Amino acid sequence: EEAAPHLARLATDAVEARDSSPQTRRALGELALAVLGEHAAGGTRTLVNWALRTLVRISGTTGGADLGRLDRTLRRGQEHQVYEALRPWIEAGAEKADYGLAFALTRAVGRRAAGMAELQDLLWQAVRYGNDTTARTAIGLWLEPSATRDERVARVLAREPSAAALAPVRAVVVRRRTDLLDPLLAETPPYGRFLTKGTPWSVPATAHEVSRWVPRQQAALLRQC
Repeated sequence: EEAAPHLARLATDAVEARDSSPQTRRALGELALAVLGEHAAGGTRTLVNWALRTLVRISGTTGGADLGRLDRTLRRGQEHQVYEALRPWIEAGAEKADYGLAFALTRAVGRRAAGMAELQDLLWQAVRYGNDTTARTAIGLWLEPSATRDERVARVLAREPSAAALAPVRAVVVRRRTDLLDPLLAETPPYGRFLTKGTPWSVPATAHEVSRWVPRQQAALLRQC
């Protein structure tokens, strides 16, 4: 914590110097990420805040944060401490439809993210309210927990049928949730935010996957080809 004032001065000098170079900013960003990864779990809030403020000063967002593989270094349960340390920044970003830090934390904690209810809620929020790029990323991350994947795919498609064009959604539908196939095999494709109107469309599926469909669905796929 004693280092915080010195780090703040270092960041100010590096960012505001008239001859500040991309290399200097990159090195400062790497330092900020290292501090964040080291202190996010059980470290001092002062250093966590410095790291996140520095990332914002460099890039205008915390979305570029790469927290590494925290699931390999944290003790079981510490992922919740990390979330609490980052919560003010995550929630402030979400209010501006910037979910980059939430995405970074989800990736960093790996499978443990499935047990972090508030983080999962933020991912679903990003699916609903993020722009197309944000929603694509959020859908992929929200569908990672295998225990809830099939049910969540149904929720995604109920909200946005064109999400069938996204690989994580499509894979579940053609392999396990074949009860959701019929709208995707209809004469009119499920155009929307992820499938632009007029784009050629047929449901990509392997012969093995199609062999598990009912005859009605198999016939509909042939009509698409």
